[in-house]
Amino acid sequence: MNDIAEIKQKLPMPALLNACGISFKDKNHIQSPFREDKTGSFSIFEGDKGWKFKDHGEGIHGDEIDFLEKMYGLSTKDAIERYANLAGFDIAPLQLNGDMPQRSFTPRTESVKGFDWEKCSAALSPNKAKKFASIRGYTHDFTRELRLRKLIGWSSENNTICFPMQEEPNGKHTGIHLWFPERSPRFLMKGKSHPWWIGPSDAIQVHIFESQFDAFAFMQLMLWPDEFPETVAVLITRSASSTKKVPALISDDVKYVYLHPQNDPKTEEGLTPAEKWTKDLSESIKDCRIVNTPREYKDLNDWLKDDATHIRMMEELDNWFSLETSVNGTASPGTLPPIVNATAFMEMPCVEPEQVIGGVLHKGGKLVIGGGSKGRKTWSLIALACAVSTGREWWGFPCHKGKALYVNFELADYACHYRLRIIEEALKVSGENGNLDLWNLRGYASDVKEVAPLILEHAASRDYSLIVLDPIYKLLGDRDENSAGDMTDLMNTLENIAVEVNSSIVFGHHYSKGGQADKHSMDRMSGSGVFARDPDAIVSLTDHEEEDCYVAECTLRNFAPVDGFGLRWDFPLLERDDELDPMALKKRGGANKRYQHGDVLDQIPSTGVSKAGLFARTNEATGMARNSFNRIVNEAMKAGKIHTREDGVILLK
Repeated sequence: MNDIAEIKQKLPMPALLNACGISFKDKNHIQSPFREDKTGSFSIFEGDKGWKFKDHGEGIHGDEIDFLEKMYGLSTKDAIERYANLAGFDIAPLQLNGDMPQRSFTPRTESVKGFDWEKCSAALSPNKAKKFASIRGYTHDFTRELRLRKLIGWSSENNTICFPMQEEPNGKHTGIHLWFPERSPRFLMKGKSHPWWIGPSDAIQVHIFESQFDAFAFMQLMLWPDEFPETVAVLITRSASSTKKVPALISDDVKYVYLHPQNDPKTEEGLTPAEKWTKDLSESIKDCRIVNTPREYKDLNDWLKDDATHIRMMEELDNWFSLETSVNGTASPGTLPPIVNATAFMEMPCVEPEQVIGGVLHKGGKLVIGGGSKGRKTWSLIALACAVSTGREWWGFPCHKGKALYVNFELADYACHYRLRIIEEALKVSGENGNLDLWNLRGYASDVKEVAPLILEHAASRDYSLIVLDPIYKLLGDRDENSAGDMTDLMNTLENIAVEVNSSIVFGHHYSKGGQADKHSMDRMSGSGVFARDPDAIVSLTDHEEEDCYVAECTLRNFAPVDGFGLRWDFPLLERDDELDPMALKKRGGANKRYQHGDVLDQIPSTGVSKAGLFARTNEATGMARNSFNRIVNEAMKAGKIHTREDGVILLK
């Protein structure tokens, strides 16, 4: 025998625990022999390189020899001798290859008087960072950003990669987390361990991970730092004791919390460590959303090393679900309508709401009109408001006469005045449109949460049948239109307005880049699929192959299907033309356009605009994709043509 493989074969981890007097039924839930443990947070598992243990409470793990070192406070040499004796071998003939075998994990936590994180971050060379990237599966560009932003360092004393420890979000450093590729982590700290917060202290969205490697994988997949929203933070719990400190870090200003658990092995009884981690956090943090890594991968970093992409990560975020109930499945009292018997429900009177647009939209419902760049959406929305306020038809649909409010976030007063005047003239309603109100808020648009109370205050007593919000991207604030959580919150806020003032809500939204003819009508709009799932009615305006003509396709939740029909642009109105073939959509052709700086800079108002808002404006006006947009913004920044204010607003220089 020339190594310890034979000992491990004869006395693997389960047998070793029994030999040490530790009995157990479930290998995933064993009371830790290292400390007082009531929850059973110690587990053992067999991998490609043999058996391992993990103490989830202390965050330590290793093999059989590491277990004996920790259990009895032995040196590596003494632990091997003890292991051989327990297996029935005489240690004398044991001949080891060369030096003592490299230890897989030997966890230690030490209190130290002081440390210099600036020194550690400066000591990490590009070559060492690249080696770390290759081991963990990160790109060199991503790891370079970690290094430049001092989120990763090098401990010269311990010859290894290290990470900072802080007592509070963006607070002073209280320790260093040492990482060894083939050994357990080691913590050098002053005081107690704390979760690691990366991002703004006043974040409104927080993603929580068990390890920094999963957090880094998420950041890379979400295109950090260039495309990572400035209001999003990640939080790494690191250990069970630190997990308990997480709720105190989630302030009332945080609107969205996502949990990213690892895929621990399933058990027949009890909870896996990841399930317990998730349960503990979801019980203490209101409205958590769980994002699951595909089951074939043990964690997010493992997925990153294989086939994870930005698109697939976005798909997982799009499938979040809200923990609106407690663990036993009961909802919080007083927040939901009562459960009623079906027979009693059918005996209650239930009157259909008024149809604002006949066969399309009820009062209290939501309608989105989707279209491409220069697709006449604003003209159509103003015409719809006029049709409802005067009881005229709109594209062949009868409108019930009622009060309407057109909230203008984009057009200057003179432009809005001009468009309304010529539309009223075309409809022959000039001077008799007293049911229509305008609210010109160009320059006042902000987050929907700020605008909604103002709309409720001004509209509550006016009995509007229709409220038009144009354009909707002006109300995104810091939201990402690709985020299902962000767009669900937007739609819920709009629905609250509709319910509170008993009015239908209508808004326009732009199409995604590229040709639309080969896409289903519901899939043409840019951003999250929430735009295609949430509204009660969707009207898609797509270019017809005939110039200045469009095809309207309706997707209706509460009405019978409506066949697609043609619309012809007869300035200033889109008029229904049943002679147009609704199947003759315009096909994409020609070479890809090379966009110029002016395509973006021309969309920046004198008051400035957020990056998300600027992209929405540019995409609406030119059809520019995000990668071209980012290229031009970066070039314009370097050329000194634009600059970013501290609050994230982009301004022309």
